[in-house]
Amino acid sequence: MRARFLVGSGPARFVILMPGFLLALALTSGNSPAAGSAEGPQVDARIEIVWPHDGRGQPAPLETARFVNVEAYVFQRGTLNPVACNFPNRVILRWTVLSLTSGGFLGSSLIPAQDYWQNLSGVAGERVIRTAAGRTFPAWVFNNVPVPPPTEFTARAITRITYFFVEVEGADARTSVWAHGDRALTQLPYQRLVWGIDERPPQAVDALIQVVWPHDEAGQVQDVAAAPLVNIGVDLFHHPVAGPGDPVSVGFGFDRPVWLLRALNNGYLEPVKTGEKVRTTNPLAGTASWPRWVFNDVDVSAARDPANKLYFAVRVDGVPTHTTIWAHGADPRTYLPEKDLPAASCP
Repeated sequence: MRARFLVGSGPARFVILMPGFLLALALTSGNSPAAGSAEGPQVDARIEIVWPHDGRGQPAPLETARFVNVEAYVFQRGTLNPVACNFPNRVILRWTVLSLTSGGFLGSSLIPAQDYWQNLSGVAGERVIRTAAGRTFPAWVFNNVPVPPPTEFTARAITRITYFFVEVEGADARTSVWAHGDRALTQLPYQRLVWGIDERPPQAVDALIQVVWPHDEAGQVQDVAAAPLVNIGVDLFHHPVAGPGDPVSVGFGFDRPVWLLRALNNGYLEPVKTGEKVRTTNPLAGTASWPRWVFNDVDVSAARDPANKLYFAVRVDGVPTHTTIWAHGADPRTYLPEKDLPAASCP
């Protein structure tokens, strides 16, 4: 099943949504992936291992494990040099669950994780000191993190994929993304509709990647495995998009730069370009129109290799941003066979 969506203005911008992956990340106030404008030290946070277990310390298959232990390292920006042994900033693990439903209904989550008030949105890590190859460095461990297993019931199966990333409080931190779960392609037949606009400056925004359209250099639609380019459409909502009432878009007067971020495999989310603001509509939303930020001709040629995947996220300058993330590629899962070896001991 495929659905037609409006990415930009004009008939040439009607596109077919192809199979892809969608995930949502919870961001604390004032932070977003690859923040860029944050004060404090510039660091890189990488998740090094996710170990599934049964809750009693025994390893369990990924398909049935109810918990994972996670370990992350924090490096000085652009290096493998560890931060100080007594690095004081809190390191927080965030996660979100993507539920893919099939059988009678096809759908998936499209809401930033922190909007689900029932769910724990993150946990602070415990700093420990590791030694490897004669080098001493800090690591942050997060034990007994819950992960929901797949479930089945009458005429419907739910596959769940958990995505992890890291925040570092008081720092300009880049983060990697770790995808934990089954290999699963998903179709996203429905965009989140906008039913109103609020021109007041938002206290925080939910940045939803609504569509990613793969195409060739001539603008012809291509499969994910073949496309060298994509067009991406992003809508900004007043946070929380899952709160009481209908979703409310930011106004046409909103003029903060909206950045697209991209990471290749286990790399860090980094800025690609700022979006172009256009007016968009959807027949299902009646006469409503709202601003959309479009990013055309974004290079995704690396994803033509089935071993690769690209993660997209959004950052809005000057406003706390709660982003969804789109993973573009044949397989969303993370493979990291060996931990990074720090280049030196921590100071």
